[in-house]
Amino acid sequence: MKEQAGRMRSAMKSDRFDYSTKAFSCRIAELEVQHAKQIKPADLILVTGDSDITYWSTLEEDLLPWNAWNCGFGGATTRQVAYYADRLILPHRPSRVILNAGDNDLGKGATPEEVVGDTDWFVSKLLEAVPDVRIFIMSLKRTELREPFWKKIQETNRRLGEYAHGDQRLRFVNVTTVMLHPDQSVRTDLYRDDRLHLNEAGYRVFAGVIRQALAGEEG
Repeated sequence: MKEQAGRMRSAMKSDRFDYSTKAFSCRIAELEVQHAKQIKPADLILVTGDSDITYWSTLEEDLLPWNAWNCGFGGATTRQVAYYADRLILPHRPSRVILNAGDNDLGKGATPEEVVGDTDWFVSKLLEAVPDVRIFIMSLKRTELREPFWKKIQETNRRLGEYAHGDQRLRFVNVTTVMLHPDQSVRTDLYRDDRLHLNEAGYRVFAGVIRQALAGEEG
């Protein structure tokens, strides 16, 4: 799987560069200024991804006692998160990185295979710069607004799980299942009225899954 993703990464390099440099400049600059004012702990965890991370205003408190910073920028695809890793992730040399992306990719027409290819680009960048970093790859959620993509979401999650399997530096974190009812329908109580973004209850569930994953790594 990683070899296949690497070939895809090379083939898409120029398109990825053109697409990613045109977006989010204000948000990226804002995060750079914010992080420059913070004292970086030795065991820093960076949480990056799309609007589910951007809107998580209580992230740092919710993930205590771990030291986490919010590096999300709303609307981002995996490709864009990978591109901006040079500015948001690599300079801080974190001990762990949590990636939550892929929903927007499918919404913009990407295939599950392309999501994995872009995830591999992100992972490869991090491991080359910080070889001992541990990377947690969050699964994609099922939401009412993006119900037409459910089969693609399932396939993407399957491929991401296979991609992370067998590499001790990577961990696939399944947040999808706990956000569904036993009959696989969406737990609407975890989402805002837009039927896409998490509410406070949703973030409590999200935080619980991440905390469990971090604790499991240390156990």
